Order: sequence, then C-alpha cells, then structure tokens
Amino acid sequence: MSFSTLFARGVALVGGAALQMRRLTEGSPEPAWGNAPAIPAARPQGSIPTLKMPTARGWEAGRTPIAAPGLKVNAFAGDLDHPRWIEVLPNGDVLVAEALSSTDHLAPFSTTP
Repeated sequence: MSFSTLFARGVALVGGAALQMRRLTEGSPEPAWGNAPAIPAARPQGSIPTLKMPTARGWEAGRTPIAAPGLKVNAFAGDLDHPRWIEVLPNGDVLVAEALSSTDHLAPFSTTP
C-alpha cells in the first residue's frame, strides 16, 4: 500500500471517530432546514463582541463619492443625523425617514382635555 492510501485511511478513521464521539456526547442534532427548522439557541459570546457596527460619517466639505462613467453624484439634503429610508413621490418630492432622531419638537403627551 502506498503512503497516500495509508494517510487517507488514517484521516478517514480519525474523522469517523471524531464524528462518532460527537454523536455520543451531544446526541444527534436536529436539522436546521426544511419547513420547520430546529434552530439551536444562541451561545454566549463572552465579553468580546463579534459584530462591528459601522460608524456613519458624512461627506467631507466640497467632496462627493466617485460615480460610474456617465453618472453624477450630488447632495440634495444635509444636516440629517440618521437617514434610513428614502421615498421619491410621483411629483418629484423626496421624503427621508430618520432613525434615532430627537423628540424635542414633539408636544408633551397629556390625557387631560
């Protein structure tokens, strides 16, 4: 037998043993696909977060992103803290919804007439 054949059989034996050990200690996992997947509970991640949140920053003064040839980029709104959704109306007006905007402009809620 060649070295490659012996090595491949050794790897298969070790892999099969590892799978069998996992099945014996953790049981057979439920499938996570189909019409009613059994999604396992999340495991604690510890004190180091695994998700990096992006930092929003605007354009530098007088600069715009580089557009593809034949296209142009321009700013049509400014001083937005957290713009999220943009909707263009049939008449050309543009609506922008902001997230985490302040509520200072709202009147206090009162239940008395």
